[in-house]
Amino acid sequence: MWHVCIRAQAVGEQVLFSWVRAGDEASVHTRDTPVNPQMIRYFHRLLITPNIGRINAIARGVKAALGVGLYAHDILPCAKTGQLFLCETNFKFYDGNHRFHLASIAAEHPVPALFDGRKVTRRMARALVQELDLKV
Repeated sequence: MWHVCIRAQAVGEQVLFSWVRAGDEASVHTRDTPVNPQMIRYFHRLLITPNIGRINAIARGVKAALGVGLYAHDILPCAKTGQLFLCETNFKFYDGNHRFHLASIAAEHPVPALFDGRKVTRRMARALVQELDLKV
């Protein structure tokens, strides 16, 4: 039995990345996630791929409530119903713990762009420019 949550990194309503965190205890943090690419890919296919629309809807709802920001959303999937519940939203410029904790399996991770600081920064910058409707 695994406890799993989804972490979605967003700028306003634009979800840049979504990934799973898992642990054998109910408190799920990056450091709890086993460095196991098969397990991570399995939960990604099960929880993130079919729920992209719902994850985006959560980000839109947070933006509607709080405005444009750099966010990390912790989303809990219900094992019985499949519903997604927003557990908490953090203002977070960069969420690098996952990148460093799982660096050894970056090539096998379902979101390899997470491990490339330049890609992360570029996506964040483009999204922020769009969200703030800035002219570049």
